[in-house]
Amino acid sequence: MKMFATLLTMMVLTLPAITPAQEPAAKIKVLIVDGFSNHNWKQNTALLRGILEPTGLFEVTVSTTPPPGATNGWEQWRPKFKDYDVVIQTQCH
Repeated sequence: MKMFATLLTMMVLTLPAITPAQEPAAKIKVLIVDGFSNHNWKQNTALLRGILEPTGLFEVTVSTTPPPGATNGWEQWRPKFKDYDVVIQTQCH
């Protein structure tokens, strides 16, 4: 996880060098999909937000899936993935 965070941080820090300085760039829309997992997904989501948001380059939204086996919620959980430039899934089963 530490290596992932380091790599992500390095990528984020190089983005300003890639975008033209004279044009204010639109924020990159990021959707973090989290929810039940075999690891601490709440902590991972907080870590990702803590890396992305302070740069001012990203607009971060989080969508938490209903718990597995839930009888309610899955029919209503319908993120509009096409509205985002990047989707990060922090869950695995």
